[in-house]
Amino acid sequence: MNNKLRVDDIINLEIKRIGINGEGIGFYKRQAVFVLNAIPKDIVKVRITSDFDNYVKAEIIEFIKRDSNHVVPACPYYGKCGGCQLQHVKYEYQGVLKREHLIECIERYSSINPRKFEIKPTIMMDNPFGYRNKSSLPVRNNGKKNVMGIYEADSNRIVYVDDCLIHNDQINYVNKKILEFMEELNIRAYSEKFNGGIVKYIVTRISTFNNEIQVTIILHEKSSKIYKLAEKIMSLDNVVSVYEDFNEKTGQGIIFGKSLKKLAGKDTITEKLDKISFELLPNAFFQLNPIQTVKLYNEVKKACKLSRKETVIDAYCGVGTIGMWLANMAKEVIGIELNREAVESANMTAKKLKIKNIHFYNDDVNVKLPALIKDGLLPDVVVFDPPRTGLDAKTMDLIMKIEPKRIVYVSCNPSSLAKDLNILDEKYKINYIQPIDMFPMTSHVECVCQLSLKTEMKHIDKNNIKNK
Repeated sequence: MNNKLRVDDIINLEIKRIGINGEGIGFYKRQAVFVLNAIPKDIVKVRITSDFDNYVKAEIIEFIKRDSNHVVPACPYYGKCGGCQLQHVKYEYQGVLKREHLIECIERYSSINPRKFEIKPTIMMDNPFGYRNKSSLPVRNNGKKNVMGIYEADSNRIVYVDDCLIHNDQINYVNKKILEFMEELNIRAYSEKFNGGIVKYIVTRISTFNNEIQVTIILHEKSSKIYKLAEKIMSLDNVVSVYEDFNEKTGQGIIFGKSLKKLAGKDTITEKLDKISFELLPNAFFQLNPIQTVKLYNEVKKACKLSRKETVIDAYCGVGTIGMWLANMAKEVIGIELNREAVESANMTAKKLKIKNIHFYNDDVNVKLPALIKDGLLPDVVVFDPPRTGLDAKTMDLIMKIEPKRIVYVSCNPSSLAKDLNILDEKYKINYIQPIDMFPMTSHVECVCQLSLKTEMKHIDKNNIKNK
């Protein structure tokens, strides 16, 4: 007899845990059921809406029992736009759910027992709204007017958002004024239906250090009207630079093109984390939540256990933020990053701050690190802050060969972290993991994991570390 659930089936369900996208997950005869706006301990009557090979999705018909950690979402767009997933949950409890999700990922994607080491309580924010210092929003023409918004979850449809509660208030204001200026100048936004129009995205970044605002207009078609638009944008309080770029590609995900050009104002804006300041170009990567970034980097420094005698590798270093954060407690810091613009920015910042014990290389980690080892470098600590996919096979193989005393792994994806820890567990002891809430109201969780070599470091045959 086939007990598999089908679309339009109605069942009662107890929610057991939270999924990677913030959905409640329950089980019906061992089949996973994903339910939006449900949390653990809810008992709900649901209707199956989608049927997949290994799971189904469902919508709530009624709450039979609602857990006390539910709240009414503060945002009027919640449930429509795909920006937040957890506004229906008390903020304090969001941290509990994120820690539990981390534990579940380790249990699911590794053979490691997460109860054999410490997984600390999630570090939360005092104010979980208005924290994002950058917006990258699509601008579209809906047939009647230009609108700006956020993509609906799992969709190409855009939900028009007038004020985003997790964006800085000044960003919301500037974005609304840009739409007004576009109407005044008769600048038509991009239309996916006709694959035409001028403005495709607006990228707005604010410095939480001095309130400088930098705007980048991403164009689908060239227009002389953009210079007038830039002039109007520069008239807004705190706007100090306007850039343009071109992106003729369709679909989500890729915003910047390769034709970045300054139209008005300063080259960069200055952001500051604690005592370290950074000069940011529009396409430079920088953490979106400066308040939590300071907490994150302090946790990285704590995990490195530096005593001014260590050589530190900052792999995938970006604009060098972590490396510069560690430099005053290390003998030497070496940053490796494939993105040329990021390395240029890192070198510029290090020179400005007169940090003399840090060096940045524009290269592939799997090429530069073996070359450095062959030249005599033996790193004491390696800090990894990889993309969501985690460490690739070459990097993993390399790190298992060179055996640094400590690894500090900064992860934005508990699933890939768990898979990588499963490999590192052969030689490394997991001392603890510290989750940090970098993106309140969303399902994302950042982690700092401290690992130490299980045995005394062996002699490394430098000739065996091939420069691949």
